[in-house]
Amino acid sequence: MLGAPSYFAAHGRPRTPEELTRHECIRYRFLTAGSIYRWEFVRGRREFSVEVRGGVTVNDGALMMTLALKGMGLIYTADLFADREVAAGQLESVLHEFLPTSPGLFLYFPARTQVQPKLRALIDMVTEKRQRSPRRASAGSVS
Repeated sequence: MLGAPSYFAAHGRPRTPEELTRHECIRYRFLTAGSIYRWEFVRGRREFSVEVRGGVTVNDGALMMTLALKGMGLIYTADLFADREVAAGQLESVLHEFLPTSPGLFLYFPARTQVQPKLRALIDMVTEKRQRSPRRASAGSVS
């Protein structure tokens, strides 16, 4: 979960997921289902979600990132999509201790396509990006 330093300066940092109801959050609406994503958290072994509030709901990740960079609210996105902005200090992570982690990215494809140069190039590019990531240790987490 991320926010711009300007957002935190103006509104403070939430200390728990429950405090998000008092913050401006930029929500994401799924294109196909039309539902709004509920932010997922973990406390100990208990998984739960929070229905956040906010005046802006988007269905485009790039727009969500742009709004967060302008300090308009908090966003919930994968570390992988914001590594550059976090490394540059444009966005800061919050509630990291409550965020679920995953073992990584998965790519599913038919066995017969394994030898295609375009698939090999994609796998190599993603692997290289993840190895160079400044937050590689937590790249599987969502923030």
